[in-house]
Amino acid sequence: MPIINKKTILFIISRRFYCKNLECVQVAFSEQFHDIAGKYNRKTGRLTNYLVKFVLSQSANSLTSLFKELIPISSSTFLRIAHNHEIEPNYTSTTIGLDDFSFKRGITFGTLVCDLATNKPIDLIEIRELDPVSNPLKNYTNASLVSRDRSTTYASAINNSLPDAIHVADSFHIIHNLMEASSDFLKTYIGKGVKFDIVNTNKIQFNDEIVVSNSKLNKAHIIDKVKELHKNEMAIRQICREVDLSRNTVRKYINLDDLEDTYSIAHVKKYIYIIMR
Repeated sequence: MPIINKKTILFIISRRFYCKNLECVQVAFSEQFHDIAGKYNRKTGRLTNYLVKFVLSQSANSLTSLFKELIPISSSTFLRIAHNHEIEPNYTSTTIGLDDFSFKRGITFGTLVCDLATNKPIDLIEIRELDPVSNPLKNYTNASLVSRDRSTTYASAINNSLPDAIHVADSFHIIHNLMEASSDFLKTYIGKGVKFDIVNTNKIQFNDEIVVSNSKLNKAHIIDKVKELHKNEMAIRQICREVDLSRNTVRKYINLDDLEDTYSIAHVKKYIYIIMR
């Protein structure tokens, strides 16, 4: 570690021994200094323990910039320190959360267990399959509430290991479920050929409060405008200039017969004032 804000390098002279026994598999032996550093380590144990405090709270790239003057360490080294550090699970937690993360984006996934009371990770499972997740969860005997996503794997793992625990959805999936339910309701409520009149202003007022802010024309209105211009025998090139769309998009809108498909989740907010009624 640095001394008086100066970079410090330790040079250690290690003795090397040779075995004269011809039947011995190990020919040479090197003197080890386990009280200073581990085998093949280029950092002292004291320095490694000091860096662990940072690698668990910041990114490797930011730490490389932070320590470049006193402790020049690459981001890969910081990642190795993080991977080699063992987190001791806190099995006394009463409220825990499960979520997956990616070791390698889109290829390898693991499971992270967090304590919802402290918002800190307490366990790391290197896979997100049913049995590997179920076995560690059996240690959380005090857990009465488990937060998870909509994964059936996590649901089955919790039921197998913690049958009395209450399942709750995290805030992200609660909003996601609400948007899906609202979208399905609006598609059923709107029906084919039925459209709501949307006020074409920048802001829609409801109960003297601003509910939705519209900065662009609704997609359904654009489709209606394209169809109307085409019905008036306007050329596709002129329609493109009028509505500022590509030719392929204009042709798609002209050939579109059912407007029901245009009411996606993104359009739910357009009808929030109807839902609130």
